[in-house]
Amino acid sequence: MEISLGCVTSVSNFTDFLPVTILVVKIYVNLFAVGLFLLGLFLIINSLTVEVSLAGIRKQQKILGFKLEEFVAIDKIADILVEQGASSGSGNSTRVWYALKLYTHDGDKIEVANSLEGQAYANKIKQKMLDSLGSQWQASVVDQSKKKAKKPLPRWARWPGKLLSYSVTIAILYDLSHFFPEVAELFSQIKF
Repeated sequence: MEISLGCVTSVSNFTDFLPVTILVVKIYVNLFAVGLFLLGLFLIINSLTVEVSLAGIRKQQKILGFKLEEFVAIDKIADILVEQGASSGSGNSTRVWYALKLYTHDGDKIEVANSLEGQAYANKIKQKMLDSLGSQWQASVVDQSKKKAKKPLPRWARWPGKLLSYSVTIAILYDLSHFFPEVAELFSQIKF
């Protein structure tokens, strides 16, 4: 005697139900996984070295084997500030990481330290940097009028973002149009 339950379906029936939608979701999940992998690889390969002297601050950053070097003379340094970066929490505890940002008289902002856990530790590193600059150097106010304005995202770069955000909805509507003739008729009336 065989008992059949009408509500039990196989996985293959589910994937046949919304094929385009499932394809779009698979693509998004795979792109997200590849992005996380590349971010992890970047964090492992990336290194930041900062040398502080009486002449100024030299920043060397190695990214994927390429060496980027930047030097800021002591007379161009306006201030070094501690800024909160990432944070994570679990239950009653919260971990906060800080970064040290160097501000120039021109309004430029350069990160000279990152991933410093705790404000006390970040302040300690900042004080060591200030001591290495010497007693001749004094912090000054950053000129906000020279600060570089952020450029808006170009129009051509906005369209892919909009298309990606609507793609799952479009895929669901396309898949459902095969099941419901009314949706198919609605699609035929839309003109692009």
